[in-house]
Amino acid sequence: MSYDVNLVPGRSAPADDRTIADAWGAVEDAFGEDRMEALEDAGMNVVWNPDGLFLSIPYSVSERARAEFDAVAERATHEFGQRLGWVVDGDTSSRA
Repeated sequence: MSYDVNLVPGRSAPADDRTIADAWGAVEDAFGEDRMEALEDAGMNVVWNPDGLFLSIPYSVSERARAEFDAVAERATHEFGQRLGWVVDGDTSSRA
């Protein structure tokens, strides 16, 4: 089981890979390499394509890692919303 956040094009068209990579790069830059690597080591998974950005992290992570994941998800929501017009798909509650 994991905590998941999915961002998808709202009323905007799907974006190209370069634009998505630039938006994700802004998220990574905001948190720094060490913090992002720590989240990846904790099991954070990031997948993107023209139809969305999908973030997840296992339930079993520490409270600190979960708080960091939440902060990354919040920043991604802001960056992708501002740059691409993307929105959170449904709720951000945990899924199996």
